[in-house]
Amino acid sequence: MRRIRLGLLAIALGLVILARPAHAQFRFGGGPAWGSDSDLGIAARVLFGLGRQIDQRDLTGQFSAAWFVDACDFDCTYFEFTPAAFVPFSGTDLVPFAGAGLNISHASINTPFQNDNISDTEVGLALLGGVLFPIGNLTGQGEGRVTLGGSQQLLLSFSVLFGGRR
Repeated sequence: MRRIRLGLLAIALGLVILARPAHAQFRFGGGPAWGSDSDLGIAARVLFGLGRQIDQRDLTGQFSAAWFVDACDFDCTYFEFTPAAFVPFSGTDLVPFAGAGLNISHASINTPFQNDNISDTEVGLALLGGVLFPIGNLTGQGEGRVTLGGSQQLLLSFSVLFGGRR
C-alpha cells in the first residue's frame, strides 16, 4: 500500500510541475466500460491540459476510474483507477491519441464458504490509445487500455466529456 501511495504522489507531483495555468482546459464525464476479465462497468474520467511538452505537442493529463459491480460469481466489487498522460495527434474532427499511466486495481470478494472475505490491490503499467471527437458542443472519447502487470486486462470505454470541445 505504501508503494501505491508513493507512486500516486510521484505522478501528482509530476503533473503539477508540468502543468501550465494558461493551458488549463478541464473536461469531465463518463460512460460505459468493458473489461476482458471484468465484463460491463461504468467509467468516469477527468481530462486537463498540461501544455506543450513533447516536441511542442500538447500533453493531456487524465484520471480515469472504472467500477465493475458484477465481475465474478460471488458477492464482489472490482474497480480500477488510472492516472495517465497522453499526446493527442493532429486531426480535424477526429483526434487520435496515445499515452501511458499507472493502473491501480482492487478486487474484494465475499465468498459463501466460511464467510471468507478476500481482497487484493495490484499496480501495473497502463498503455492507452483512442480518439477524441465532437458531439455537438461536447467531446466524445473512445479509449482502449491494456494493463501490463496488475490487473492484466484489456479495457474499452466510451465517454461523453463536458467542459468544452476539443
